Amino acid sequence: MSNGARKFEDLYQAWKSFIESDDIRLSSVSKDYISNPHFEAIVKLGPEAVPYIIEKLETDESAHFLIHALEEIVHKKFTPEEIEQGQARYGVPLGNQGYAAMWRDWWRRQGSEKPG
Repeated sequence: MSNGARKFEDLYQAWKSFIESDDIRLSSVSKDYISNPHFEAIVKLGPEAVPYIIEKLETDESAHFLIHALEEIVHKKFTPEEIEQGQARYGVPLGNQGYAAMWRDWWRRQGSEKPG
């Protein structure tokens, strides 16, 4: 595991422990999952975190809040047309899981490789 991968994984596990606490996991407010030092540390990794985030979106169903980190890191907002296509493919409303699928599709379209 590379240093970047290890650093991301450490931050991810700290964030995941935080969001699985009783105070957070029972919350229905997205802000509770993303307004904390662990999430902010992931965002601060910048573009190097993107492939690791995508990998988590593919392998860990509870990682879907990381879509917000992707938005902050790559400064991408899906267009109305992209959202309409996502809804046709993943259902209405999209929700975080639908957006996670759209981010995975976006990554594949970029032709990027998964982290090694």
